[in-house]
Amino acid sequence: MKSKQVTLAGWIKPFLDTKKITEKVIDKNGKSKLVTRVTPKYRYCIANGGRGGGKSYEIATLLVLLACQKKSTILCSRSLKGAIADSVHALLKIVIDNLELSEYFHITREKIICKLNDSEFIFKGLLRNIDSLKSIPVINYVWLEEADNLTWNSWRTLKPTIRANDSQIFISMNPKHKTDCIY
Repeated sequence: MKSKQVTLAGWIKPFLDTKKITEKVIDKNGKSKLVTRVTPKYRYCIANGGRGGGKSYEIATLLVLLACQKKSTILCSRSLKGAIADSVHALLKIVIDNLELSEYFHITREKIICKLNDSEFIFKGLLRNIDSLKSIPVINYVWLEEADNLTWNSWRTLKPTIRANDSQIFISMNPKHKTDCIY
């Protein structure tokens, strides 16, 4: 396995306790494996700004690294599920390829699973199915893409649903109005 040093953008570094992001280590059986050293510090990590700033790419990179680190359920959401395949899901595939981690992930249309520890990326739209999230037993990380489109009802339902210890919510948005539910 190749070791690859990953550099994250400056805006995301304050959210992490890390020196090295990925490193190759040899386990006690002499096999090499990927170890990710990423420890997010805050429950809410918000990235806002204009288009093309790299917010989504950085969050996708961080979540892929976290998926390699420990078994996690990662909910990726936007207002409408149909748009996820064209954005979040596609971006995660690009990040996995760019990090040269494709052999460690099983990618289907509905899920992305890390073969190292069974971490799972799931994809849900929030506008029409928000109540379906209540049945997911443990969600460790949430990525709200284009959160400026989030409704108050979705936010009120989502927030208490994410209750795993040390769970985190990553929010990427291009704010439009101070009256948006996440501003």
